Amino acid sequence: MIFPWPSREQRQAAISDARDQKERSRVSAGHATAIERDIERLAERNHFAVLIAEQIMRDRHGRPG
Repeated sequence: MIFPWPSREQRQAAISDARDQKERSRVSAGHATAIERDIERLAERNHFAVLIAEQIMRDRHGRPG
């Protein structure tokens, strides 16, 4: 069975949606990087922050605590 192609408008809308999602992901990744830097700076000055940062990194990489 041959499936028909979506209409040109549907394809363009899907491409636009994908671009928007890519941009949201890029912004989100940048925000996460900034938060990670903040945690690392705190960890340099605060032992409790070190423990939190280590726990976050273990959880992030699926390692047991």
